Amino acid sequence: MKTQIAKISAEQFHHIEVPGGIRLELDDGELIVSPSPRSHHSRVVALLIGILYAHIEAHDLGQLFTELDTVFDLFSVRRPDLMFVTKKQSKKMDPEGPASSNDAELIVEVLSPGSERIDRVTKFQQYAKAGIRYYWILDPHQRTFEAYTLAGKSYRLQSKGRGNATVQAKPFADLAIPLQKLWWQEN
Repeated sequence: MKTQIAKISAEQFHHIEVPGGIRLELDDGELIVSPSPRSHHSRVVALLIGILYAHIEAHDLGQLFTELDTVFDLFSVRRPDLMFVTKKQSKKMDPEGPASSNDAELIVEVLSPGSERIDRVTKFQQYAKAGIRYYWILDPHQRTFEAYTLAGKSYRLQSKGRGNATVQAKPFADLAIPLQKLWWQEN
């Protein structure tokens, strides 16, 4: 007896009902199941949203999204932790539908235990191939920040920081981000 696995499309993916506490993505037609983020991860995302949102709004730059299904191709849908879309591009988006990878200017992923290989290898390559201009990776456990810029068809490191450093990175090169405000503080 031969087992056959069928790919599902991005369109089929959007009709799946998902119970709470489970996060789904689609990679080359295969469902990727992962648990919802934990406290450390969630806190970093929430605090970074606050910093970025204030800057984006103050300068009328565009829209910031979190956990938004983003279609990369017929068989791939990712759900980035954060995604920035320029003002011009956000006018083209369907407010009731998923995003397209063509919409994203910046994607931010915050590492969780078990997600490092996916975020640093699989998504790193996928986002570059899709033409996402900027990709940031934050590691709350190592307390590191890395910002990459697309150069041709691959990313190059543009800036990085660790611990209590203050970092600046495109597309918000005029924004100083104090990393110590993002990390979990032990009492």
